[in-house]
Amino acid sequence: MKKRHIYVSCELGSYSIKIIVSEVIGNETLVLSSSNTRCKGIQNGEIVDVDVVKEYLNSGLNKVEEMLGIKVEEVILGINVKDKKYDVIDEKINIALENHIIDSKDVNELLNNACNNNKKDDETVLLVMPINFKVDNKEIVKNPKGMIASSLELKAVIVKVNSDLLTPYIELFKSVGVKLVDITLAEIGDYFTCHTKDFDKGVSTLINIGFNKMNISIFNKGIMVKNKVVNEGSILIDKELSMRYNIKRSQARKLKENFALAKIKYSEFDDTIELNTKSDSKVIINQQDVTEIVEARISYLLKLAKKEINLLTKREISNIIITGGITDLVGFLSVSESIFNCRVTVLDLETIGIRNNMYSSCYGLVKYFHYKLNLRELDYSMVDMSDYTIETNDKAKSKDSILNKMFGYFKDE
Repeated sequence: MKKRHIYVSCELGSYSIKIIVSEVIGNETLVLSSSNTRCKGIQNGEIVDVDVVKEYLNSGLNKVEEMLGIKVEEVILGINVKDKKYDVIDEKINIALENHIIDSKDVNELLNNACNNNKKDDETVLLVMPINFKVDNKEIVKNPKGMIASSLELKAVIVKVNSDLLTPYIELFKSVGVKLVDITLAEIGDYFTCHTKDFDKGVSTLINIGFNKMNISIFNKGIMVKNKVVNEGSILIDKELSMRYNIKRSQARKLKENFALAKIKYSEFDDTIELNTKSDSKVIINQQDVTEIVEARISYLLKLAKKEINLLTKREISNIIITGGITDLVGFLSVSESIFNCRVTVLDLETIGIRNNMYSSCYGLVKYFHYKLNLRELDYSMVDMSDYTIETNDKAKSKDSILNKMFGYFKDE
């Protein structure tokens, strides 16, 4: 029976925890279950109250476990951190085999050396993005496996963070009985969900508008070279709606998500909704008025993103892709096109089980993880399932030898 490739991804944000159980079949990534759980206790990418985060994480895990009747034991984690370093590195190895044919072991050794030889003792490499491989100091290729050579060289961008930032995350998941197989940047998940051939041709930008932050990433031919986390997000809309109509913040959020549009020209003045205010009175809100507020705040966020892009790079941007939960509002693309003077695309995530752009990071983490496995020719699955029923045995113990070779810096010891 052919092995199934099933993975569990998690994005820990300051507002919500998203968890997806996915199966990769060929070039398709299918969602088996998902959860989106409110979260507190995380600020600016750092855990400030582990007990609170643990409570919400357990809730999210329970939801996906109940849907499939499984026990989640391993997870790929995507995080948002501000303090990270980007370096362009070169790493080289000799091909020792008698026939000098490059295989996955050589590629794996080269990638591991890139991680271990280009960081300080107190740093962890979260991301290695190969730019190219050079065979015998001359031929440049994207995939060297199967070629005959005496040496193999890697040019790559690596992203590093202080290891102390990761310790609370490792301890958090250990406390709920889940092993972290990999920790990486949430924005690389966005890339693997959103990118296109056109996006990868030149200098492009990926913007994720979250609840209380924006993640802005610059890519050069598909390689992430710069990133900025901005402490502004769609919560601005909730705050203004709450203040303008004297309603609770939770009401404002629902008003934004279920009634308002992103562009006033698509709204209807005669379409109204009645809400209870915080002072126990009634307020009637028409769609045109509330959309005017929403459009103004979206424009503000996009202009802020545009300013940050200009600070990150002086090069001409050819493509911009925008994602995040707020981008699902009708008319968002129209607002975006009025702000930027290049090609703009708004993600339309239509994957069954996660038909909402807020899942773009979490969904792409699985694609990225599977890409890394393929690069190393590793056959691996996080969950042993037969007709969605987990086999409760000791098979998981045999996985450690494979994973330690691949992600040696996330050992539990």
